[in-house]
Amino acid sequence: MLSEKLKELRTQKKINQTQLANLLNVSPKTISAWELGNREPSITMINKISDIFNVQVGYLISEKNNAPKWATKNDVIELDKFLTSNGAMTFEGVQLTKSQKERVKKILTEVFWEELKKDRDNGVR
Repeated sequence: MLSEKLKELRTQKKINQTQLANLLNVSPKTISAWELGNREPSITMINKISDIFNVQVGYLISEKNNAPKWATKNDVIELDKFLTSNGAMTFEGVQLTKSQKERVKKILTEVFWEELKKDRDNGVR
């Protein structure tokens, strides 16, 4: 749920509601209402929030989580950062189509979870 994700991201970044409100040019009461689930931010605000926390909009608004049961919330955030950092998705200078990007993201997601699981099983992370 967006309200929970927003509060979690804000807490992880160690900023309070007033600081986030200043970054978004809204009131602290607005941030509180979003985090309590009493109001929803506009798509413009969701885009700004995704930029501030360096996560994809899809992560913020997605109700489902395809992560393995053993994955933590931090793991999901790291996956989102991993996918975002590989976001250019070009081949020989040509932008991939939406369908191709989705296939690449699916493969990257599978690789991410496989490697993280191996690391955990080997006591690395």
